[in-house]
Amino acid sequence: MITESFDSFASRHGLKMHATYDGRTSDGAQWDHDQWTVTISKPSGAEFSTTFRMGTGHNGKAPDLENVLTCLASDARDADEEFEDWAGNLGYDTDSRKAEATWKECQAIRQRLAEFFGATAFEAFLECEEDGEDVEDVLHDRFREEILPLVKEQYEQDGAADYPARSEAFNDWTDSLCTDGEISTDAYETIGHPAECGA
Repeated sequence: MITESFDSFASRHGLKMHATYDGRTSDGAQWDHDQWTVTISKPSGAEFSTTFRMGTGHNGKAPDLENVLTCLASDARDADEEFEDWAGNLGYDTDSRKAEATWKECQAIRQRLAEFFGATAFEAFLECEEDGEDVEDVLHDRFREEILPLVKEQYEQDGAADYPARSEAFNDWTDSLCTDGEISTDAYETIGHPAECGA
């Protein structure tokens, strides 16, 4: 499967974020940090808000959307596990009430994210990686290199662009990629046609 970046996912879904600075504080472990309230919004108007903390080494710089999405995915990925499994995998003491409280917070974040994104997009979100690729750019480039020459050979012997044939070929090709698990259902449903299709 093409591993998608968080920036690519955010772009496909038109995500925006606003961050409000709540001040500098510390937790029970005496960790000094800057606290922010971040609100992620979709074009539909739906919003997801949460507290986000950053070390003082950032000198009060506001978090960016990619950083927030990366941390939220990390919190949510394993939160569907039983507490003992979750704690063991992350090196927490299974007898720690603080660890159990953290697990419950991650579970709550996972549930809220699933509701915010919807099941298909949420599944794709959990598969994203910080060093992933822009899946739309990758598919458009591959279409130009692998599929478009075949369309030209079959339908454009007269030299005139056959946009309906190009669009149908792109649809059929991405459908096969989705069926084979090379791209997510979410990517298949939201990626637009390349300019060569008359988009």
